Amino acid sequence: MSWTHLEDKTVTARKEHRCLLCNEPIPKGSQYVRRTGIESGEGHATLHMHPECEEVTDYWDDQDWECLSGDFERPKADTEN
Repeated sequence: MSWTHLEDKTVTARKEHRCLLCNEPIPKGSQYVRRTGIESGEGHATLHMHPECEEVTDYWDDQDWECLSGDFERPKADTEN
C-alpha cells in the first residue's frame, strides 16, 4: 500500500479520538495532530495523533511506519512529571 500525504494540522478535538501511535484517548477539547492523506486501495484517510507522539515520528521512514506495532509508548510531555 502506498500513502499520499495531503496535510498535517494541529486542531482542537470536538470529540474523543484514539491516537494512532499510542492508542490512548485524545480527549475532547485537547490539541492533536490531524493528518490527512490518500491510501491506495483505501481512499481518503484521516489519522489522529497526540502532538508529542507525532513529534517522535519526525525522522521515521516508510518502513518505520509499516512496522508500527502496538508497543509504542506515549512520550511524556514537557509539562508532565
